[in-house]
Amino acid sequence: MNKTQVKEKIKELQLTSKQNNNGSFNDGSEEQRNAAMLIEHAYNANHISFDMIPSLLLALKDIQVRDYVIGFINSQDYDTEFFFKELVKYAPVEYSDAPITLLALVYYEKHLNVKANEIIRSAVKRNYSLALLLDRVFTSNWNADEFNKMRAINHPMVTSKIFGGSDDNNNS
Repeated sequence: MNKTQVKEKIKELQLTSKQNNNGSFNDGSEEQRNAAMLIEHAYNANHISFDMIPSLLLALKDIQVRDYVIGFINSQDYDTEFFFKELVKYAPVEYSDAPITLLALVYYEKHLNVKANEIIRSAVKRNYSLALLLDRVFTSNWNADEFNKMRAINHPMVTSKIFGGSDDNNNS
């Protein structure tokens, strides 16, 4: 599968997707929950099938889903780096900002600051909001361990917004 094929498959998926023009689902909708669970399942499976890549990239267009992923990634796990590298590798430009930014975050938390700054550049140039925020974090030399703690604090709030209630609805 190449980027053109991924883009065509995403176009097909969009025909039945309930995402708006920006790629967002209604907060707490069944579709948003399914998108979050799909990414978590693929992430925990330590394997991404080519058929799954378009669905994962489309799901990451939703900011809440992307932020949910931020909360459960384990930057110290090699498979985490591989997971996001694969998504970046096959992502058409208009679907690349979320996986690029997530991969940059993984590098940052692994104290690979040069890699983090290098990969995030394209998303910063496209004014992707999370990339702009992380770029400021990276250049301020904020301690990666402190950022990791902040992720842990924010995750239950994001989880609640997607799944409703408390974080008890989530298996992460």
